[in-house]
Amino acid sequence: MPLQIHPNKDLATRLHHKDPEKFTDDNHKPEIAAALGKFGVFGGWKSNNDIESLFNTLERLKKFLPDQHVPFDNETLKRTCQSILEASDEVIRETQEKLGKLPEESFGNQSYILDLSLVCKASTLRRTPGISSPFCNAPITITLNLLQPANY
Repeated sequence: MPLQIHPNKDLATRLHHKDPEKFTDDNHKPEIAAALGKFGVFGGWKSNNDIESLFNTLERLKKFLPDQHVPFDNETLKRTCQSILEASDEVIRETQEKLGKLPEESFGNQSYILDLSLVCKASTLRRTPGISSPFCNAPITITLNLLQPANY
């Protein structure tokens, strides 16, 4: 899965048109934030074991696995994320709704995913048709780091 960090819309569009397999989105990715209070930020992949555990425990996610009978390695992660990103709007909404109805304990020590799913759901409702939302891809696959504001 490529990391897409584009400083502006023009560059993102050009890279997407040049190589859509590698640059799957023509939108820029500004990644700057200033913390005024406690906040969370996604950074770095969770361990494959943690991700695999969620996909094997949460029945609603199994449909995104390329093959349930292979070891969950980096290639499986890549194909699973691609499956989520290519899913239809209807499948994404249905999955979010079903995950949101699960009890907190279903998520083990990653129950924060339920809180984040509300943010992702709002993002999905506002997104451009045909461009996949991060849906639960980020909360399920990326480490959430909780940070405190800096002392200036």
